[in-house]
Amino acid sequence: MKKLVVKTVATTLSVIIALMAVAFGIICWIRPTLIANAFNNLGSYSASKYFYEIQYEQTNEIGDLVVLLEHAYGNSNTDVEEYLAQIIAHKKFNEYCNAKNTNLTAGQMRAEEYFSCYYATILITNNKFSGAIKFSKSYVATMGYTEHNPFRAIVNEKKGVLTANQLSQLKQELESCLSLSGEQKTFVEQDLNKLG
Repeated sequence: MKKLVVKTVATTLSVIIALMAVAFGIICWIRPTLIANAFNNLGSYSASKYFYEIQYEQTNEIGDLVVLLEHAYGNSNTDVEEYLAQIIAHKKFNEYCNAKNTNLTAGQMRAEEYFSCYYATILITNNKFSGAIKFSKSYVATMGYTEHNPFRAIVNEKKGVLTANQLSQLKQELESCLSLSGEQKTFVEQDLNKLG
């Protein structure tokens, strides 16, 4: 009789554990953000990030990619760089930025400026100075030398970590922007003055 009770309890526990595993798997597949949020609330950020990655792989939505970027901040500069590159290259990047920019007031940093400045500075952090300069040049060629642009971010946040040669290269790139007019030229001159 005792063996029958033990066997019944073991079978019941096995079935319960199997059902819980199946339920967990279904939730992970259908709504990985639920599991990600649960792990996030428990302080297990690596597990949370894993399930957000599953969510992004399923949806390919830029909003999910931005959540991944937020989770990578302060943990992995390589991941930050990768996520920013994917965000900027995403087919819905402009649409996403336009939606985020709807309530901005004059002088506030626009979403595309934020991501672009962040990307240029993380490239410097990851010892990719040439990539940061190339990206900043392409930004200025497309968007202009705006108040918040990658070159300005590099000057304001990273000039202290640049070598003399890198500072010289940066200065040359800024000098090539002096052909711009109006407010853009003023911003270039301000940045050149900061470099000395």
